[in-house]
Amino acid sequence: MGKPAMPELESWLDLQTDATGQGNYVDALFGCSSRLLKLMWAASRLYASSRDGHMTTEELQEKVDDLQKQIRSTEIVLDSNPLVSISCQSTAPSLATVGMAQEELRRRIVATAEIFRHASHIYVYRIANGPEVPLTEEMQSSLGTAQELLTMVPDALGPGANLGWCLVVLGAEMDLVDERNYVQSKLDGLHLLGLHNTKNGQKILEEVWAHRDLVAQGQATPERWQDIMQRIGQSQILV
Repeated sequence: MGKPAMPELESWLDLQTDATGQGNYVDALFGCSSRLLKLMWAASRLYASSRDGHMTTEELQEKVDDLQKQIRSTEIVLDSNPLVSISCQSTAPSLATVGMAQEELRRRIVATAEIFRHASHIYVYRIANGPEVPLTEEMQSSLGTAQELLTMVPDALGPGANLGWCLVVLGAEMDLVDERNYVQSKLDGLHLLGLHNTKNGQKILEEVWAHRDLVAQGQATPERWQDIMQRIGQSQILV
């Protein structure tokens, strides 16, 4: 339960971390900061470990706090010009324009990377805090900022194609109809790319939202989106 869906990525991530070091790189395949990639993997493993019951609450919180600190360090300033790298390659290719102006592409690249960072913060927070626990002020800020950044990536062209996992993590925190509809519209755009994973994400969120509504009505108990995902037989790249 809760194990990462693609363990073969680990060796790629080791190469990627070594190649990019501490530089300001964005991974072209995943869309996030190259340094965030391995932290996301670590978060997924921590989630799996947390479900085994072998850690005390204090030990888990310590690991969560340390991971959050590392995730904060991967922030990319919106007006920066990050280099683009590709996982499991040791060199960084030049930026491709994928049919849009260079400045627009730069904005989308940075916005997408930051959406991943904020989604990762929320994902890690939920490892130690179940769905019945409200988001802290910091986590609520991450959710709001990610929603604002989504407007900077208006369609699935270029970096926007990578946001399926983020939309699940962010959407699982949403109760307002307008917010949910917006996430649905983003997923609809991703469906046009023919990515099966995005349809999984939509099914997961539909079930999560239905369950959250039942919880709000006092007709159900809170349930993690990962548990709902497994209950309905769906999957995500990192759970």
